[in-house]
Amino acid sequence: MRLEITARGMLSELERRWRRWPPLLASEARRYLTSGRSDRGAARLSAPLPYTWLRLPSWLLAKFRKRPAREDLRFLVDVLFAQYALFLYIRIHDDLLDRHVESPWLVYVADRYLVESETAFARHLGDRRFWTLFRACVAETLDGIAETHALQRRRRPDVTAMLESYARVAAIFKLGAAAVLIRHRRISLYPRVAAFKDELAIASQVIDDLDDVDEDLADGRRNSVAAMLDRSRSGGVVTAVDELERRLRSAALAIQPLRLREADRYVARQLEGIARVRRAAHLDQVRRVFGRL
Repeated sequence: MRLEITARGMLSELERRWRRWPPLLASEARRYLTSGRSDRGAARLSAPLPYTWLRLPSWLLAKFRKRPAREDLRFLVDVLFAQYALFLYIRIHDDLLDRHVESPWLVYVADRYLVESETAFARHLGDRRFWTLFRACVAETLDGIAETHALQRRRRPDVTAMLESYARVAAIFKLGAAAVLIRHRRISLYPRVAAFKDELAIASQVIDDLDDVDEDLADGRRNSVAAMLDRSRSGGVVTAVDELERRLRSAALAIQPLRLREADRYVARQLEGIARVRRAAHLDQVRRVFGRL
C-alpha cells in the first residue's frame, strides 16, 4: 500500500466535508478553490500535490512504517487534510486582507476550515504535546503575518528580521510532520524537521520576493529582495540568490540525519536550479561587458 494522497483524493476529502456544511458556506468554499483567478493559484490543488509540507508527512510515515496498513493510510489522509485545511484558514484571511476576494462569507468559510483541521487531527491525536504545539504554531503564524506586514512597510526594513518573520508565517506547516512524529514516538526528531521547514519556508519566500519585487514596491511594500537592493544597488539580486542557496544548504543539513531520500532529492533539485540561475546571470554579465567593449 502506497502512503500518498493525490490532488484528486484531497479534493474528494474536501467534497465529503463540504456536504456536511450549510449550502451557502459549501458553495463559497467550492467557488474559492475552483475559480480561475490567478491570485488564488497557491490555494488551488494540482496533481501531484504541489507542496513540500504536504509531502513531508508521507515521507516520514513511509520511513516509520515499512509495511503500512489501511489504518496508516486513513491516518495520513486525515493529517494531510488537516494540514491543508489549516493552510486554507490562513490563506483565505490573507486574500481577504489583500482584497483579492470580496465575499464576506469567506470569513466563516476560513473559520470552518480551522474547525475541520482540529477535528481531523483530534481523530488520531490526543497527546497534550501535539495540542500545545498546535496552538503555538497557529499563534506564531498569525503573529508572523502581522510582523512581516509591518516590516515590509518600513522605509529600510531589517532584512534578517524579515527573513525570520517568513519562517514564523510558515509555522503551521510543521504540524503535519509533528503529528507523524508524535504518533510514532519520534518527537525527538522534531527540532530537525522544524529547522528543515523553517529554512525551506524562508527560501520559498525569497523566490516569491524575486518574482514579486516590482509588484510589491508598487503596492508600497519592500520585500526581502527590495530591502537587499536598497543596501546594494548593484548586487541585491546576487545577495538574494546567495541567501537562497544558504537556506537550502541549511535545510539539507538539518534533515540529512533522518535519511529521507525524497527530502534530500528535493533540496538537491532546488540547488541545481540555483546553479543554473548563477550561470545565466554570469553569462548575462559577460555579454554586457563585451557589448560595452
